[in-house]
Amino acid sequence: MAVKGANRYQILESFEMRLGNDSETEFVTALNEINKIALFRLRDM
Repeated sequence: MAVKGANRYQILESFEMRLGNDSETEFVTALNEINKIALFRLRDM
């Protein structure tokens, strides 16, 4: 999960919401999070 800019409450809330995801939804969500992480890292270069 891309946690940059999120506080611990937002992170926990996101985890709780994602627990109910089916496999396909979680896969798409995970790919979106990977994209966010990559963008954060590229911007920090």
